[in-house]
Amino acid sequence: MWRQFKRQLRQWWGELEGKWLNLTTFYRIVLAIVCTMALAFAFRTMFMDPIQTSLADIQKKLSSNGVPGYVPAPDHDDEIIRMRLKVEGLQDSLDKTLEQERQAIPELEPLKPSQVSEAAAATGRIVSEAGLRVLRFHEIHGSASAKAGTGKEKKVKKKKALKDVPLGLTLLRHRYELLGTFAGVYGFLNNVSGLPWPFCLSEIDISASPAATGGQSYVNSQVLIRLSFEQTFYCYDYERLGKNR
Repeated sequence: MWRQFKRQLRQWWGELEGKWLNLTTFYRIVLAIVCTMALAFAFRTMFMDPIQTSLADIQKKLSSNGVPGYVPAPDHDDEIIRMRLKVEGLQDSLDKTLEQERQAIPELEPLKPSQVSEAAAATGRIVSEAGLRVLRFHEIHGSASAKAGTGKEKKVKKKKALKDVPLGLTLLRHRYELLGTFAGVYGFLNNVSGLPWPFCLSEIDISASPAATGGQSYVNSQVLIRLSFEQTFYCYDYERLGKNR
């Protein structure tokens, strides 16, 4: 049986080879092209079309769930590129604005020891020009220091505080309690910001306080306002800097 089958195959192969040899070159090329196209059509029909149909079904299910069928790389995504350009433009604009602000804000020098009395007198002049009455004024003895990042101040002895205040600076602190009209308080707060030395106002308290004037709460039909705050100047500490006063 097997021998007969092999004999039949050799006979078919011999007939096919004889017919192939009898063909001209042109017919050989045409036959090769036809066979190639038939194999390609069969491969597409049997393998590629089912795969594409399956992928189309999967993509349809994903799109129905809101999942995009194609996600480009960040460097090729038009939306991401536009957002990057927008962020870069905003950053450049912010840098320019910050630089303009830095140039517009004057650099204030800390107080020198010889200017301590001048700073206190300057604040007193602004109080007087605003028409405010000084109910209480005193210097807070012993330097106060604020550690970076805490924002909390505490009274300590001078030697201990000097170790906490950076950059060779110490603090000059005054406590004020003033009384006047709203216009006077507003004028004082507006004008005191123009002092040519770095300082800060803290523990600000504003309230109507008739008890401060023995029960009088109005002057020329205007409510009297009590303003209390702590003014802190930043001063050079020449002992820490190793300089002569």
